[in-house]
Order: sequence, then structure tokens, then C-alpha cells
Amino acid sequence: MRKFALVTVGLLIPVAALALDFTDISSRYTDAPFSQPEAAGISVLTSIKAVQGNPDGSFRAQSSINRAEFLKIAYLSSFTIVPTSTASRGCFPDAQAQDWFWSYVCAARKAGIVKGFNDGLFHPERPVTYAEALKMLSLLHGYDISALVAGEEWFLPYVRAAQVHKVLLPTSTGYNDPLTRGEMARLAASFTAKAQGELEIYRDAEQGKRRSSVASSSSSSSGSSVSSASSSVSSVGSSSSASSVSSSSSSSVSSVSALPIFPARSHFLVIGKRTQPIISSPFTIASENAYVRIAKVKMKKKIVSFDSLILLDSTGKDIGILRLDPSDLTDKTWKGIFTDSTYMLTKGQERMIGVAAQMKTNAAGGNSEDLVQADTFSITVVGVDSGTSTDLPSTVLVYPQHQTALGEILGVRNVLKEEDSLVFGQNQLLGAFAFSGSVLPPGVLAITSLEFKINKSSSLAVSNWQIGTQDSVTRAFCSVSDITLTCGNIPDDLGTLLSGGRVLRLYADVTLDQGGKNPFLQISLDNAGTLGAGGSVRWTDNSGDFNWIDLPTLAKGTMWK
Repeated sequence: MRKFALVTVGLLIPVAALALDFTDISSRYTDAPFSQPEAAGISVLTSIKAVQGNPDGSFRAQSSINRAEFLKIAYLSSFTIVPTSTASRGCFPDAQAQDWFWSYVCAARKAGIVKGFNDGLFHPERPVTYAEALKMLSLLHGYDISALVAGEEWFLPYVRAAQVHKVLLPTSTGYNDPLTRGEMARLAASFTAKAQGELEIYRDAEQGKRRSSVASSSSSSSGSSVSSASSSVSSVGSSSSASSVSSSSSSSVSSVSALPIFPARSHFLVIGKRTQPIISSPFTIASENAYVRIAKVKMKKKIVSFDSLILLDSTGKDIGILRLDPSDLTDKTWKGIFTDSTYMLTKGQERMIGVAAQMKTNAAGGNSEDLVQADTFSITVVGVDSGTSTDLPSTVLVYPQHQTALGEILGVRNVLKEEDSLVFGQNQLLGAFAFSGSVLPPGVLAITSLEFKINKSSSLAVSNWQIGTQDSVTRAFCSVSDITLTCGNIPDDLGTLLSGGRVLRLYADVTLDQGGKNPFLQISLDNAGTLGAGGSVRWTDNSGDFNWIDLPTLAKGTMWK
């Protein structure tokens, strides 16, 4: 029988004595660089020895992680000691003593962290979903779990607990979606940072900001009660519910959006995935409490990339599914009838309701580069007491536009220092920006053109600008006009994003005028753009071309002095 260490010496240190190290050490993995948020999470988990990477030295941030792997990392990152056991039999038929994950799974079952599936198995090989991960981490960290409300999804009490502690992923990952290893690192690290009283510092690290790390004195109380709290909440929820989370009104929804963005704003609608809300509106019923029974959306044009639309509220709770209305021969109208829904509007209380889209895959007819915009949105409610139907039209006059794509750019960051010494001469490295993204086959992401803003002293002369990468001898020339540096028509072998992303580097010849003093230079990507107004980055998914990125900001370059 193979034995393995359950707890390292470091895990015996009292939680209150720990202070996390937020230094970016993710470059030790062979497939670095990662997006800045991923790098922050990976670095934290690496520094506390909760993760070590793969045998080939890679981390594989875009790969999925199975339930057994995640449970081990959840234990290690929460500093919860796994009790030893001399039992020769496992706690699940597929979690026996000879399995490397056995003690973690059995400890979790004993504490009520997991209960397995309806078939009596743990299924260690299955990819862990966002919902399952939230449950495991919330219980391991001793969070108070609210009661399950009748008719709601099993995982929402854990979502509410994570919301209270502000540790949800700041992404549109669906609760029923498998986590990538990068998402896992971000999520587990946020729980760890919260337990140490350093969540704000960790959030800064996700954005590339640097702050000193000082553990909060209050962290001892939150961390010291993990073990006892975990066992005391064992009766709440279970992983077994994951196999039957859908209600009759939303049985075909593939996932529920985490942290839905309200009010709706422009987004990329990625083919094959569920989107953020594409429209939203506040609704109020003045006369009495009422159930939502019908929802209707009319698009400005026929959208072939929609598989279905999903009515949801601002907490991410699904209300029901909308399908194409067969009575509209233009195929612009989507309608849902929810006769068995218990979703209720409370008299006199405004409720924000939106509509997300489940996109078709490319093979099923999903297209890239289509513009999407709703024309009208309304719901019909039925009074709880009177049974009277009331039509409630949306009060929003114009809904945001969106654009379909096979993937999207998820991160842009400067990989050099914030400040560094300026060196004169030919072929000087003056910028290095990492791009990361996600794409579904047959899509391929590639950066095609970049526009940088130049900020420099008048005494400094910079010429012969070129863009390249560290792993290719290919260079492409860039042009300068006033304060704008344009690197257009970037070749595929430079611009194509690999599995770990791509770092594009800027080189130029730098000279200082005679008598020039205090020279400085900074090259930045400062404009994410909007749908209809192009930004600093132009890219393609190998099917459509795009000139904006769905990010709040891009990246400031190094200040060279």
C-alpha cells in the first residue's frame, strides 16, 4: 500500500501567525506567463505549498481540475489538518485506502464537506464545478450557511456565504461549469487571503498592484474555528444534489452565471457558452404579490447563434427558459411560459430582472462577429391572491449591443517592472505585454494590431520601433505618429495566442540629445475600446475581427528613467 504525507510541517503553524506572500512566482512554471489574476492565485497557492504543478513543470491554467485534486488543494489552502486513519476500507467504493486522495475524501465525508452522488460514489475523476468548489471551501473555512429556500438551487446558500465574505470569482463562470485550474487557483487563494485578513491585498495582486502584506489581527478568530465549524455544518447541502439541480422550468440551462452584471452592458457573447445578461430592467408590481408567468423578448434582427434565452434575477437565480416564438415568422421573438415557477415579485418592491443567452456551438450554427441587440422586453405576472394577469413592459428604452465571438481576450498586462532604468543604444527592450484569452475550437485567438500611447521627454529620440516575441526571430516594424505607436499587421507567428497566452515585446533605438536632462519614456495600451468605438487592441478569433476588449482597463507600460 502506498503511503503519503497528509500534512506538511507548515500546516501545523497556527493560522493567526501566517502572513501570505503575494510575490509573483508563477514564472517558475514552464507554461507561464498567465493572466495577472491567475498569476496572483497560482503564486499564493504555490507559496503555501498547496499546489506544485505537473511533472513536466507546467501548471496548465486552462485545463480542468477533477474533484479529488480540488479537494486536496482545498484542504491544504485552508490549513485544515487531515486526520490520519488506520482503517483499511474506504468511505466510498471509488475512494479506497490505496488511492492517493483517500484520506482527503474520507476526512471530508466525515466532516460533512462532501456526501457523494446518488449512485453512492464520490467520482473523484469528474471535473469539479464552481458550485461544488464553493461548497467545499465554504464549509472548510467555517462559513455560516443560510437555509435553502424552497425552489432554489442547492448551491445558492454557499454562493450567499461566499458573497458575504467577498470571495466569489469576479468572472462570469457558471456555477455548474467545470473550473479551470487557473480559476481554481484564484478561488482558493481568495478564500485563503480572506481567512488571513489579507483579501484586499490579494485583490490588488490580481490587478498587478503591489502592497505590503500584514496579517490582520482578526484573522485568528476566523481561521482558528475552521475545523469545528466545518463539522458543525455537515447537515447543510450535499454534492449529491449536483446531479439534479435543474428545476422543471429551467431544465435545459447549462449553467447559472456567477455574479451576473446588472444593469446589462455590452459583452462578447462567446459561442457555446452562457453569457452575462444581454438585457435587464427593473420591474415592480403595485397591487399584490405576483408570480412571473411569461417573458417575451424581441430582438432587432434574427439571431441564429442563440440556442435559448434564460430569464434570471440579479442574484443569478434562473426563473425560466425562453424559446423562439413559432407565431413570429421573422424568428425575432423569444418567449417563455413558466406555469410551474414559484418566482414571485413582492408588492411594491422593485426587482431587477435580466435575460442571458445560451449560445450554440460553432458546429450547431453559432456564428462569430454578429451584432446582437434587443428591441423590446416584457414580463407577465399573475397575482398570488387574485389570479389576475398583469403585463409589465420594460422601462428601458435602449438595450446594449453585443457581439458574438468564438472566444475573447481575458487579460492584458505589463510583465516588466513598473519602473526601471533607461538604457541608451540600439535594439533596447522598451515594453513587454502579456495577452491571455479563451477560445473554443475551431477558433484561434491572435493579436493583429496594437496602438500604444507614447509618453516621453522631448530630449529623447526613439526610432526603429519593432515588435517581436522571445520565442521567435520574427520582428515586425511599427510606425510613429505624434504620440501614437502603431504596430499593424502583426504576423500570425507573433500574434497567435498559445495555450499559456503570448508576450509581445517592443524594441527600439534610444538616443539622448546633447544636454538633455531627466529623460523618461513610457509606452502603454490605454484604451480597451467599446463596441462601436475601437480601442488599442485589434484581434481575431480566426473567423471574425474585433477592435475592442471587454475589460475595464488595459495596461500601463514600464516607466523608464
